[in-house]
Amino acid sequence: MALSYIQRKSAVSSILWILGCGQGMTYYPVKKVYAGFNLGNTIWLLRKSEGFLCGDKNTFLDRFINDFQKYIIKHPQHADSVKKIYLQRKVKFSNFINTHLAQYDYSLASNKVLWLDYQKTFKGYQEVYPYSEPLAIAIGNLSDRIKGEFLKKGLSHNQCEKLILPTELSFIQKEQLEFFKIAIDNKGKGISNTTLKKIQKHHDDYTWLPYDYGVTAYSLDYFINQLKVILEKDNSEIIKKYQALKNYSQNLKKEQRVIIKKFKINFQQESLINIIKIAFYLVDSKKELFTRCHWFAERLFLEISQRLNLPLHLTRYLLPDEVADSLINHKKINFKKLQSRYDNCVLTIKNNGAVNILEGRKAEIIINNFVEDRNRLIAENDLKGRVANPGTAKGLARVIMDARECDTFKHGEILITAMTSPDYILAARRAAAIITDEGGITCHAAIISRELGIPCIIGTRNATKVLHDGDLIEVNANQGTVEIVSKA
Repeated sequence: MALSYIQRKSAVSSILWILGCGQGMTYYPVKKVYAGFNLGNTIWLLRKSEGFLCGDKNTFLDRFINDFQKYIIKHPQHADSVKKIYLQRKVKFSNFINTHLAQYDYSLASNKVLWLDYQKTFKGYQEVYPYSEPLAIAIGNLSDRIKGEFLKKGLSHNQCEKLILPTELSFIQKEQLEFFKIAIDNKGKGISNTTLKKIQKHHDDYTWLPYDYGVTAYSLDYFINQLKVILEKDNSEIIKKYQALKNYSQNLKKEQRVIIKKFKINFQQESLINIIKIAFYLVDSKKELFTRCHWFAERLFLEISQRLNLPLHLTRYLLPDEVADSLINHKKINFKKLQSRYDNCVLTIKNNGAVNILEGRKAEIIINNFVEDRNRLIAENDLKGRVANPGTAKGLARVIMDARECDTFKHGEILITAMTSPDYILAARRAAAIITDEGGITCHAAIISRELGIPCIIGTRNATKVLHDGDLIEVNANQGTVEIVSKA
């Protein structure tokens, strides 16, 4: 099986998320999101929760992006219609997450109720996901094309970046805004009892933030320790950061209007900018919605695992039909087959919605061959990528390929990884800079680096192979280059 690599997830807690994403990228969005164009197949390789998203000979990513770009340039209002549908469906799914997954006492539920909520969780993916990230996939490098035209008009790279940013606060910025407000209201260096109660609520509201597809969650101690660090700073500095976040949307809108007026950007160009803004927004909003879903669905998975007397990690890798058979029809689970699937499986999601699954030794051979071939293709040559956020930094490299290692990341190190996601936020907040193998302009690393104001280079392809822990490196995110000063 000849496979082309698209992206990697260090941890995928449930096969349900892969089915939801796979069908949400291929089958469900074709008519209303992709305007009739077809991406083709997507293939997921899974081994002990590590996941690789790939394409095969029936995946038409380059052709698909080219065709869709031509369409959306002529019909920029299409992005608005996608966002409108997403927002409508998001409300419904959010209500289900809040009232069921987050609150329902599943220990009192019947097996039928467990199965119904499992179905509704999966249905949420089918209804909402197609209207989120798939738009960003479909527009491909459209932002680069737009920026190229604007650079010719005399705009700087920074001005181009400002123009394409959505004016809504990201969910990470929202959390920080609320957190700084708690710090300001504390009135002193010590944590008051009133503040402690606020931190407890803040923890309840945001413990899920770094969870993503199933890595870790923030503890109450994490938030308390973060508050102690902030309270050591001068109060004026805390207020300044709070005000910057509070006024972020308003100030960004003003900056964008100034740039638009100064460079006489016309309505058609603004319409194309709006497409990129919407793609940014949908990717971030999707991350928030589905990370919360993944976190709170653990309560449902836990109850199902206890009812079926299965280890939790294997329960998450049951297919929907198997959940129904075991919960409702009391059919015995093939434990050996399930363990084999968790160890190695290949899922092919076709553009007609069909899902083919290969497990066991055959899947293991495909995965091992794919990983070996990919490693051989990544040559150790000059480190260069595309600028996600400008700036320079010098520090020790720290390569993290598993988000569960982020707890040990030190302040001032330079984060080197395949790609970031919300479960990397702890390391990102401590990093002097970020370098990734993969990613486009709407990727998580690009978004979070702008929010944190740190240099970021994406799409190097080989950073995690060339760089090693302890290498002293200089990052020039103005030019997209990395220099190794000295090896560890």
